[in-house]
Amino acid sequence: MNTVKRVLITGCPRSGLSFLCQLLIDAGASIGESTGTRKDKSYLENDRIRKELDSLLYLRRKSRITRKDVISLKITFDKEVLESDSSVFVYKDPRLIYLYKIFDSLFHPEWVSVRRNEEDTSNSCLHTGFMRGYSTTEEWTNWVSNFNLKSDALESNVDFISTIRPTKVINGDFTEIIDLLVRLGLDTNIDFEKYKSNTLWRV
Repeated sequence: MNTVKRVLITGCPRSGLSFLCQLLIDAGASIGESTGTRKDKSYLENDRIRKELDSLLYLRRKSRITRKDVISLKITFDKEVLESDSSVFVYKDPRLIYLYKIFDSLFHPEWVSVRRNEEDTSNSCLHTGFMRGYSTTEEWTNWVSNFNLKSDALESNVDFISTIRPTKVINGDFTEIIDLLVRLGLDTNIDFEKYKSNTLWRV
């Protein structure tokens, strides 16, 4: 288990986290087996880890996170890693940004910060049906800007981090993603051309 690289992907919603996660899976990474209870499998999220994250975020709002809660997260995460079939285990969730210090101290992971143009991200949030937090471009722009400040803090305070811009991949520039695959020891001979087709990119 100790030889498995733990990779945590975060970034503003609608920036391309699922896009990147699918690419890493194609290159040989694993997200574990606990992904079957959500109706839409395109989320590419491990259900057991997600439940632990949901619980911690709830407790964070109540200022009640205890050592027991953190240990529960570690046990669940390590179990999923142990049961995976890859030397690289990936978990992605925008909300990791709120608890990155806990995850970083527990797992010493390779972080991946996903970035997208703020205007495009705001427009995507506005036109995504399940994102109902705000109703105007200005409100979403402010929210995205504040979220990206949290990404700035993450990038400044963890030891192992790569920044990926999926729009570069779509436009045919694979430099960042190939560097990441090499860093993680994943397959660099995947079909990058299919990612240029934009099929995994919505709005």
